[in-house]
Amino acid sequence: MSSNPEFTLQFSEISREDVREIGLWYRSQVSGLDERFVANLGRSALKIQKNPYSYPICFGVIRVALLNRFPYRIYYFIEDRLITVIGVIHTKRTPKLIRKRYRNS
Repeated sequence: MSSNPEFTLQFSEISREDVREIGLWYRSQVSGLDERFVANLGRSALKIQKNPYSYPICFGVIRVALLNRFPYRIYYFIEDRLITVIGVIHTKRTPKLIRKRYRNS
């Protein structure tokens, strides 16, 4: 799947930390599971970049996309042609912390 050249997608520093922590946890569970998670996340990021407005708004300007096969949501917002991922959060965690991250971005 190719990305949309009209949009640039970036992961914020805190969302990169989310991904690192998730990857470490999956690596401790099953060999190679961290790589499958990262590959799945990459495919989801490309889908977001290709059509960023197709995902629902969860509050304010923040949109959310659910990963396939992993219980995580990607939270992001769009400014001009820049998509910024502000969190990769487990589905059982409250999305309220995303509001705080957005205010601090």
